[in-house]
Amino acid sequence: MSIQFGNTWWGQAYLGALTHIDYENRLARGKSYARNDRIKEISVELNTVDAKVRGSRPKPYKVRIVHTPMLPADQKKLTDILASRPDLTSEILNLRLPSEVLDISTDLNVKLFPASWHDIKLNCSCPDWAVPCKHIAAVIYTIANEIDKDPFLIFKMLKFDLGEALQKRGLSANIKGNELLIPAINIIRTDVEIERGFPVFDPEIYDALDLNTIPKLGKAIPQFLEANPVFYPQGDFRTILDQRYQRLSQFASTEIKSVDEENNEMSFRFLRKIDYIECVLDQDLSLQALWLEGPDELMTRSLTRMDDVIKMLLRLHADEMIMLSSDFKLIHLALEIAVQCIRNGAIVPAIYELADKAVIIRWQPALTIEAIKNLMASFQQTLRQDFVSVQDEEGNLTYLDPAQQPVILVSLFIHHFATHPTLITSKSSEDQVNRLFFENKPQSFSSFSEKRIGPAIHQWLAPLVHTTASFQPCIWIHENRKNQFELELELASDHKEVKE
Repeated sequence: MSIQFGNTWWGQAYLGALTHIDYENRLARGKSYARNDRIKEISVELNTVDAKVRGSRPKPYKVRIVHTPMLPADQKKLTDILASRPDLTSEILNLRLPSEVLDISTDLNVKLFPASWHDIKLNCSCPDWAVPCKHIAAVIYTIANEIDKDPFLIFKMLKFDLGEALQKRGLSANIKGNELLIPAINIIRTDVEIERGFPVFDPEIYDALDLNTIPKLGKAIPQFLEANPVFYPQGDFRTILDQRYQRLSQFASTEIKSVDEENNEMSFRFLRKIDYIECVLDQDLSLQALWLEGPDELMTRSLTRMDDVIKMLLRLHADEMIMLSSDFKLIHLALEIAVQCIRNGAIVPAIYELADKAVIIRWQPALTIEAIKNLMASFQQTLRQDFVSVQDEEGNLTYLDPAQQPVILVSLFIHHFATHPTLITSKSSEDQVNRLFFENKPQSFSSFSEKRIGPAIHQWLAPLVHTTASFQPCIWIHENRKNQFELELELASDHKEVKE
């Protein structure tokens, strides 16, 4: 499927504004250039776009597009209106641009989009006398495609940092320089002191954990997401995700329980001598080693592959489990919760940024579901605070927030199954987005046409996970002393009130 441009109202508005003043229909000439990867370099610094476009000659042509900045007085007028509208601001802080913003700017006589060619300066080093030439047109289409992913690029090209302007009004957001910040993978790590060996395993809490409370969601989770997300112009990625949920549910019901016992290297006799288990992760929260420790060093073993961990756990029967250390019960419980969540469709993908600025998808339980959240809280009450740790490149161990440990432990199994090699198809390996979601492969979106893919995915997945950029307008109705009703609007996040 060919790439389409102007897939959102704001992308259409930018492209439409230029199309309406393109009386000689020159813009259409650049559409094929934009689709066929003719743009080699492109950057946006303040209100200036610089690009290099490959034409008929060996050396790319240099293109520069300069937008007329929004006047400081106009920036203030627009900010005043938006800051007084919690309904609009909640959308803006969630990285969506309500169409009413265009109406407001029009009423204020503030230009968001060019009204004539005089509002932008165009230059290309090609010999074509026409302005815009097809090289300039290709850049314009490419910009429209990026505006689809990130509406705040509109304001950036007007030298207006809307995110900063709203923050100065006390409206905080996970935005910097008009760009959404993806949570860092180390966000769940903690520097707080943990108590080794505490809490002690509690068989009553363990026995009371009921996996049947995990709701059967079927295909419900993907339906919370928007169809045809802007980061995937090749088709409807929600449909692709929906198909993966179906395959995963079948996989959990039929294939996960199968295990080749003959190839298992650890005998039950050996496992009976293990009295302590510690799960050590790398900085990307992938398994580094599951340490099985006995009374002396000769009894210490480690498993470094998730397949081997799962194989060991699946071969254990209930009558054997009661003869093993309670640590086996805990990690086996994490596996059972993971399988049940997958089978019931109660899992979600979340995107994180790694230390090298690449991004990764980690599959995890759907914590927005109250029953799963409560299950994790109960699990925490009987899981040692030093059960899960993260080891950095220097070998230093950091323990996770105790509240996060059961979630990360369960997620370790969910993520392994969600990205299992047997589920990979030729379709899932076609592009970076599929590889990111389904192949456990970090991706670097560094070029101009790629760098907004990560934030767009984060914004798309926001309804499924708790994020710092989750804002909602709240309506309060009070009855005053005169028996009159007063209406009050507030803007609130998941954690605190932001503005009255």
